[in-house]
Amino acid sequence: VPTTGLRTAIPWTARGRYNFENFMETGIINTNNISMSATTDKSDIKMSISNMNQKGVAPNTKLGTYSMAVNGGYNFNKKLRVEASLNYNKQYTPNIPDVNYGPNSYIYTFKVYGPADYDVRDLEDIYKGPMGVKDLVPYMQEYGRENSPWFMAKKWLRSHDKSDINGYLKATYKFTDALSLSARSQITTWNQLRTEQAPSGINLNAYTPWYYFGWYGDYREVRRSLFENNTDVILNFDKRVNLFNISAFAGASQRSFTYNSFFGTTKALAIPNVYALSNSKDPSLSYTWGSRMQVYSAFYSFDISMSKYLTLSHTGRVDQLSTLPEGSNKFYYPSVSLSTVLS
Repeated sequence: VPTTGLRTAIPWTARGRYNFENFMETGIINTNNISMSATTDKSDIKMSISNMNQKGVAPNTKLGTYSMAVNGGYNFNKKLRVEASLNYNKQYTPNIPDVNYGPNSYIYTFKVYGPADYDVRDLEDIYKGPMGVKDLVPYMQEYGRENSPWFMAKKWLRSHDKSDINGYLKATYKFTDALSLSARSQITTWNQLRTEQAPSGINLNAYTPWYYFGWYGDYREVRRSLFENNTDVILNFDKRVNLFNISAFAGASQRSFTYNSFFGTTKALAIPNVYALSNSKDPSLSYTWGSRMQVYSAFYSFDISMSKYLTLSHTGRVDQLSTLPEGSNKFYYPSVSLSTVLS
């Protein structure tokens, strides 16, 4: 009996027959969007802002997404046009439910090892006494091989925070109706932070091997970042001469790619409920990794068609990669084709 602390015999009945249904909740998704656009004889622009808020089906889970986009173009004259686009996206959630096989999963708790002789609703007050200790020991510290689902929902938290930015700037100049030149530079970049808080009193086993785990819990975080730039210049030609149609383009491009990551974990928290890598009983562990790449390319394509009967095509591309040894880092990809329609 929780109020007296005395062990008392109770009937062996399936009080938790509907534990899964009594624990999970109804998910709700709310989406909002505002957009504006304007057009003149020389310019066009469109802006939009949107957000999505999602309440998860597991308690204490939610996801928020925020997006902003701006696209526009301006015609300086009949020959020159400039276009630009910028998109920003933000995702955040304070807690992601885990569905792996192990004591950190609700499915594991309810469908694999979870007994039905207790009612999950009796565990919502996770520190009720005298068996629990506030912020240290949950009322149901360990029941079989799993943790209290309410304890996991409220205290074993996995956050996700990610920002994405991508956009481009493009200019096109038409020398004639048949010949044009375009130049474009595009960027893609994102930053991500994920954290995990393993609280004091949590039950861990071999299915969570990244933890050293001490009495006061553990903490880990992962940081990742990426930046990519693609810039290209392309000359286009398209003209019909009597029975023949000639279509061709040639260009060059450059790709820059950078990726970095960091992983850090404590080896048992020195002070409970203080989730920081510096709050480690033993020296914390950290690992970093990075990658860079440059690719320079040249390419072309040539098509000549005789009315609708015969088409000859030839393409070629040359790539030079910075990630391979000099002398073995250039590749040429050609193709030739001849086609016709028989019927």
